[in-house]
Amino acid sequence: MINIGYLVKEISVDGGTASVLGKTSRGIYLSTSSRWVVFCSWERFRSPLTLNVNKRINDFDGVTVGMRAQFVSDQLTIPGADLCLSLENSREWYPIKPIDSPFDREGYIDRYDSLMSMVLNTKQSGEEVFEFPQLWVQDEDDGLQEALIHRLGRGEGLTPVGDDFVIGLLLTTNRYKRFLWIHEDLDQLNQCIVSAAYKKTTRLSANLIEMATLGESDERLLNAVDFLQGADHGLEKIAIDLSNWGHTSGVAVLAGMATPFKIKFSN
Repeated sequence: MINIGYLVKEISVDGGTASVLGKTSRGIYLSTSSRWVVFCSWERFRSPLTLNVNKRINDFDGVTVGMRAQFVSDQLTIPGADLCLSLENSREWYPIKPIDSPFDREGYIDRYDSLMSMVLNTKQSGEEVFEFPQLWVQDEDDGLQEALIHRLGRGEGLTPVGDDFVIGLLLTTNRYKRFLWIHEDLDQLNQCIVSAAYKKTTRLSANLIEMATLGESDERLLNAVDFLQGADHGLEKIAIDLSNWGHTSGVAVLAGMATPFKIKFSN
């Protein structure tokens, strides 16, 4: 069974061309004729922009960066690699809803410390831990906005480390804004950051940042932020799954997730 994120489903219904933006050991990235980048993945992790295929990795050996792809008639085709994926019986995936429970400060501190410790322990040896300065925010929103824009595009890869941090912060803030947002005009902040992201960083990162402003993301990130809020998810599974996400194995995005809580504590 193919799982298809709801945004990928919309793209497939509308049809259109795409090109292979990147290829990794986990899947291929398709830059579509819309603003979205689709991740065609042979892993199990789902997201609004992920197409989880049941093909073997070897089936994608002929795919190279720059190849043309096309969504048409419930199919994804890459003619240059003689590849055709049927999407007709795919299962559409939507992000889970946020949990509805009161904010628990002491419980959050314990959960964050445990999760970060376990994520760091699962990191690959020799991988650098990115150190983030404390983000102190004044009463006006400009301090946070400038700090986030400054981090955009900092680092290497399709999702630079600075972007991972911004994604975590915006995802937490927008998903649990009724508990965590202490200023006005969150929509304005979101719009400014998204606009800046499409100018300063990769298209893929800008997509993930835009989704974060909707309170949506890869299910690994959703499970992690919901766990911090108090969801009864398994700590070990969340840590292992999170360690497989992003350029810094989940450390940067988790640091970003923690920042809205720290901001709330400091006020």
